[in-house]
Amino acid sequence: VLAEYDQRGRLWAGTREQMIERAYRMWLADHLTGKHSALIVHDQANAAELSRRARGDLIRYGRVQAGDAVKLADEGMASRGDLIMARKNDHRVKVAPGRDLSNRDVFRVIGTSDPERVSVRLLLGRDTEGVEEWGPEVGLSRRYLSRHAHLAYGLTAHSAQGSTFADNSYTVVQPGDTRSFLYSAATRARGANHIFAAAQAES
Repeated sequence: VLAEYDQRGRLWAGTREQMIERAYRMWLADHLTGKHSALIVHDQANAAELSRRARGDLIRYGRVQAGDAVKLADEGMASRGDLIMARKNDHRVKVAPGRDLSNRDVFRVIGTSDPERVSVRLLLGRDTEGVEEWGPEVGLSRRYLSRHAHLAYGLTAHSAQGSTFADNSYTVVQPGDTRSFLYSAATRARGANHIFAAAQAES
């Protein structure tokens, strides 16, 4: 299977820094053109770092509002336009008709002016033409977000598990990553699944 990936130009190798940079830039190009692609790394610390970088770039490109940010877990921040992911079930909170707040739900931040709650919309999926479908505007407490939500740009294979991305995936693989990690991460997209192997030691 890896030989097939290589023949199709979807297998890359280099230093960790090179691979993260290439994967990130390819993901960002997709995101800016409206594609639903995944940027996947091994651990949450790296995912959080890439998410912060993505948020900064999206602010510069005018896709995310710079001010009135709300605190998230992992020392993250989010403001109007950002995508965030919930990481804890709360069956007391309804986020769409017939839907409780669930682990791995992805939301777009709509407003942060309320001192207690943040206005968001749940990403329901995409229609047959690839257009995003969103739930109604609802409120999530700032307390919940500060403890149980993070930016949804950089992902771990675990947080992406169970999701299928309409376009592409970009997975950074490092020495020590398991076969199950690689399989899970490299099968998330219906389009092209790219693997970036940090195969060389950095000087």
